[in-house]
Parts: sequence; structure tokens; C-alpha cells
Amino acid sequence: MYKYCTNCGKKILSEENFCKHCGTKFSRKSGTTEINDFDNVSNNNISESTYQFIVDKLTFRFMSTKINTTVTVKNNILSTYAKCKSRMLSKKYLNKQINVSDIISFEYKQYATIALLDMFIFAVGLLAAVLEPSYIIAYAIMEACLLWRTLVPSLEIKTKDGGHLNILFSPVDNGKIMLKLISEITNKEIDENSEIKIPFSKKPFVAALIYIIVAFILAVIFA
Repeated sequence: MYKYCTNCGKKILSEENFCKHCGTKFSRKSGTTEINDFDNVSNNNISESTYQFIVDKLTFRFMSTKINTTVTVKNNILSTYAKCKSRMLSKKYLNKQINVSDIISFEYKQYATIALLDMFIFAVGLLAAVLEPSYIIAYAIMEACLLWRTLVPSLEIKTKDGGHLNILFSPVDNGKIMLKLISEITNKEIDENSEIKIPFSKKPFVAALIYIIVAFILAVIFA
């Protein structure tokens, strides 16, 4: 089990009584936040600031899953925790803690929230393309559209050590909250009426190309 020092944000062993990186002494309850304690952050009122972001992940036009992200800022430590009923396979950079002083840049991006259902549909489409290669292009377009609907607007935060985390949000519904969060982190005044622009993503087109190549190779092998 690991925990994070609330002074420098570095990861240390849970049984340690002081931070080996900055020398800060602490108790188990007050000095650190356990990795598995994200669910209790807001309930224990230990955060100085808490932000809530809600966004829909679309799989089909009439089927969506809400993704709830809680961001807390305390003692120079930014913590994120994302909840989603449908298991996301790309959670690696959604649940994380970083030291605010280590942040070097912010960037708006499209984040792929691939769920198990998405993977199942992709597998079925790949099997269909292998069985009937003449429709490979059509299947690839279908899979690209599927991936396009899994993309969710995100704020990507990069740190000095080369790491990064992503905060999923809706520019329309959570835009002002996101600007407030950035304002607190940077200690700069930011116009709440500023327009947040999410860049165009090439991921679906790249995925479609890879899909065609893989399906063609499998079709040749099993033909």
C-alpha cells in the first residue's frame, strides 16, 4: 500500500512516519491521503476546494453513460477521481494525485473512454470483416464512428516529471467550473466567459486505418 505526502506530493510506503523526499513528519490520518481513500475525500471535508464535473460518454445516439469526476485541491496537492457505471478501460490518467507546483502546462484534448461494451462491438465488427472481407471498408467506417462517440472533452495537465492526468468535463455544462479550477491552480484571473475550444481529434481515422490493416491481415490468414 502506498500513500502521498501532502507537502510534496511524492509517493511513499504507507507505514512510513515521515516523507523521505522532503522530510515532512505526519500521522496516518493527517499527513497523507491513501490512494484508496478517494471516495472519502469530500465526505471527510479535508479538501480546501472541491470541483465536480459531469459528462456523458456516448456509445449510441440514445445510449449514454454519465462520468462523474471529483477534483480536490489541498496543501498544494491536486487529486482527481472519476466514477462511471460502465467500466472504462482508459482510467490510468483519470484517478491520480499531483503536486500543483509540478504542473507545467494545460491542454484541452479529446480523451477516449473505451468501455467493455465498446470493445465487444469492436470485436464483433472485426470478426464480421474477417468472415466477409469485401465489407472491410464499411466495417472500418462503423468502428471509426463508434470510437468517435467514445471521445470525451478533457483538460490534460502535464507535470515536470513527464506525467500527466486528465479531467473529463463538458465545455457547455462545466466550462465555468473548469475555468475556476485553472484560476485557482495558476493563481491568475481568468474570464469565466472565455470560450473553451476542444481541438479536432484524428484518433477515429487512425483507428479506422489500423482496423482495415488488421482485418485484411486476418482475412488473408484465415482465408
